[in-house]
Amino acid sequence: MSYEAKYLKYKNKYLELKKLMGGADVIVPCDNPSGFGNKYGTCWNSSINSILMYGMNGEETQKLLFESDVSSLVTPDKIATLINILPSKFKNERNELTPETHELIINIIEAMKKRIENKSEEYKMFNIDKVSGIDSFLSFLTFGNIRKRQLKRGISMECETNTGTNIYKLFGITPKVKNGKDEFGLHVHYVFIYFNILTIILLNMLVYFTTYNILEKNIINLDIIEKSTSVMIYMYQNDDMKSTSDTSNHVTSFYLCKGKGKYSNNSTIIDHDWKKMFEIMKCLDERGEDYKILEYEEFGPGISLANKSILFSPIYSERVSVLPSISGNILIF
Repeated sequence: MSYEAKYLKYKNKYLELKKLMGGADVIVPCDNPSGFGNKYGTCWNSSINSILMYGMNGEETQKLLFESDVSSLVTPDKIATLINILPSKFKNERNELTPETHELIINIIEAMKKRIENKSEEYKMFNIDKVSGIDSFLSFLTFGNIRKRQLKRGISMECETNTGTNIYKLFGITPKVKNGKDEFGLHVHYVFIYFNILTIILLNMLVYFTTYNILEKNIINLDIIEKSTSVMIYMYQNDDMKSTSDTSNHVTSFYLCKGKGKYSNNSTIIDHDWKKMFEIMKCLDERGEDYKILEYEEFGPGISLANKSILFSPIYSERVSVLPSISGNILIF
């Protein structure tokens, strides 16, 4: 049998199996090992996507996006809430959202919907073999070389650039150009507003952040940590944080999945006992002990003391790669 004939045979078999699983979108579980990629400086969006789609009320949020027309989600009561939190430049003289702001918000939610639909399709395709016993050759042929590249790189990158472009238009920022392509780093102030735009529309709630500055080591409120379902780390190299679009800054996030801690750094997601990390940080702060928060490549953030390192992820290997120490703000909500 020729390669083309073999490919068509397996492709048809795959399409039949896909029909058996149903054409509808499926909820991507919070313990899915694949996060949201970042190629153009949108780590802030990757972190927020992980929190909203896998943490907090992730399954309900996915279902809402799958089943709803985006314009129907932007209801008058949610617009009224947005008007109360958005700066005046987003509103006209009658204190209404400008048509441009309204359209950009719709476009931003549309890009998020398309991205989780893409993630759902990818998840469903990669799990067909588990459901139906399809052989590994078909799995490799269909997913590995063809659809995986199209889905993960093509559609995901399209959604990433659409989100970055619309967010920059919303806030009136000019993208930085690197290697002939736009990049979309985002200041923590804008991250806060963007996150609340999403939570108001998708969860009908405002999010208030408690900030812990890593360098100042102010005492962490463990009561807030205990109640928290998600945390964002905004790491920056510019201590004054004046740059609105510095792509040297980096955003990662923690969230809870079925009661278990997770750490998300763009497309990488690992187990991480982040609540325990904050508990130890509080004890060290109270005792006045000197320590650093380091990013360990295989284990996520950990604590570095004078004579030892404390890691909060399962040990995947004996090799530990230490990345630069983290300076920045931890946003707890």
